[in-house]
Amino acid sequence: MRMKRTSQMSIYEISVNHEIAHELGKISGWMDNHLEILNWVEADIQRKNLKDTGRSGMTIESILRSGLLLRYWQWTYDELAFHLTDSAVNRGFSRLPLRLYPKASALQGAISLIRAETWERISQLLVRGALETKLESAKVIRIDSTVTDSPIHAPWDSSLLGDAVRVMSRMMQDARQRCPELSYTCHQRVVKKLVTAIRNCKGDEKRRAYYKKLIKYTRKISGIVQDTMLMHGEWSDWVAKAAHYLPLIGRIIDQAERRAVKGEKVLAAEKLTSLFEPHTDIIVKDKRCVQLATRSTLAAASTA
Repeated sequence: MRMKRTSQMSIYEISVNHEIAHELGKISGWMDNHLEILNWVEADIQRKNLKDTGRSGMTIESILRSGLLLRYWQWTYDELAFHLTDSAVNRGFSRLPLRLYPKASALQGAISLIRAETWERISQLLVRGALETKLESAKVIRIDSTVTDSPIHAPWDSSLLGDAVRVMSRMMQDARQRCPELSYTCHQRVVKKLVTAIRNCKGDEKRRAYYKKLIKYTRKISGIVQDTMLMHGEWSDWVAKAAHYLPLIGRIIDQAERRAVKGEKVLAAEKLTSLFEPHTDIIVKDKRCVQLATRSTLAAASTA
């Protein structure tokens, strides 16, 4: 059975004269003044009806403190296991018993038991304390974010229209399997030829003519899907899929018509760059560098 707190620690818990060590010391002091958080964590970790036999392992306190180190340094579990073995400051902060060197798997197995709600509860306690002691006013909040690659192809208007037709054709094939009497002519082959022609043609007039035909086919199939959705409302899963894709396809048709046919400029904030990753955003770093990103996404993109 796990103990809640480490019974005895060395008097040299954090003895390094360094800014980070002092910061960890303050965090440690705050945790000592709020021992109720150990009860919250214990409720997540400690199994019920557990006998007082066997090895004790890491204490509840050590698990919580190791989890804080994991997030403080943004380490992996392998890195956490190494630094808990190598660093006296980190071992002292975690209050690991002597001769206990937990492996990455043991750390992950214990720390992952702490629920997200418990971490949020601890954070709320910390914020309330900072407000009460006037260490923080919370009038100004800074949000840091990172971006990662968005898994989409280059957002050409022609490829987006091709994606739209491909998705709707699959939906109509599914609809015909559900209702064989349903009439539908697949235009996917001619649409694919138009997409290829747009990429390979030279001259704005030819490209504009191809775009008009491609938009015409896309709008026609969209209308068929819309009619099918109204006629067969009992297909709840099919209707839900159509209700999801049709508004996005409408945006694709609109922006393609504005950009490729009418020659208008569409703002980056208004442009839909993917039918399958609709949350993808365009990040403009400067006039010569355009990039794509989801809310936590970054990827090279083309505006062709």
